[in-house]
Amino acid sequence: MRNCHIYQRKETLNAMANQQHLELLRQGGANTWNTWRQSHPATFPELSGADLSGADLGNYNLSGADLSEANLHRANLRASQLLGAIVIGANLTNADLSGSI
Repeated sequence: MRNCHIYQRKETLNAMANQQHLELLRQGGANTWNTWRQSHPATFPELSGADLSGADLGNYNLSGADLSEANLHRANLRASQLLGAIVIGANLTNADLSGSI
């Protein structure tokens, strides 16, 4: 029963991430993402609870993004901009943060 509760909580958290932001992040690549960020400076990406395990997010501008409770296990975050990003409760186990700011 306890595992069921944890699974439901994770499902709820995934629902909190903005689906448009997730789609752009997953399909666009760093150049597309960073261009979108420049075009929408007042928009802070809502990626809380997202499963981004193993994602290649190297050189992405994630400044100010809400990554709380996100699964970033083994994600490539090399040289990514993370200034002001919210990472409370995020799983950063074995994530590559080399050169990130």
